[in-house]
Amino acid sequence: AARAVASAIEGRIAGGSKRCATRLNLSVLAMVPRFPRLSCALLCATSCSAIGHARIDDVAKQVVSTSWWPPGTEKKAESVGIISHGFVYMTAMMEANATVLATAQAEISDVRDIAIAAGADLNYLVDCLANAPPGGASDVRTAFQKALFAAGAGLPMPALTVIEAPGEFAFFNVSISCVAVLPGPGLRRMALRQGPAYGVAARGLLHFQAVGGAPPQLSG
Repeated sequence: AARAVASAIEGRIAGGSKRCATRLNLSVLAMVPRFPRLSCALLCATSCSAIGHARIDDVAKQVVSTSWWPPGTEKKAESVGIISHGFVYMTAMMEANATVLATAQAEISDVRDIAIAAGADLNYLVDCLANAPPGGASDVRTAFQKALFAAGAGLPMPALTVIEAPGEFAFFNVSISCVAVLPGPGLRRMALRQGPAYGVAARGLLHFQAVGGAPPQLSG
């Protein structure tokens, strides 16, 4: 499915600008026993104006702070967000509430605070990775999809990968970390779907959503 999406991208690019120089890098993480619900993680990196690659003032690393994570906190603990090369990378948000949906809503609220502090918002999310307890991936995916929609995240929705694996702390068994693209002139976010594969492209990067069941078990 990933190769089909890559072929579709190449076709769109070929139909666009003849001057477009494209490089497709496909990284596949498959059959990892530690993550039995994750069949593959896919990253397709492209460089082409056909998917909205806009030039911005480049920053290699800039720490993001919020009202509840003020400047200087990163020197004692960690950063809640880092701006780098046109994107803001957010650390995992962890909450514990009575229901999975309430937990997802609280964590998406935290994600929104970080994105806004970086100069973006939920409309600019391109990729999220969520942790779920064993057997809970489907419920966690549904909860985050509802939470994103209720919080006003616009289309296209970010690529959302859910893995049944412990988060940073075992007692927070539902957590999420996200990536948002920073606004800028000529910015476009494009959703690409080919069969079961789904990705969101922005600023020359295409973020794939990893889905699937358990990989085959190897013996011997």
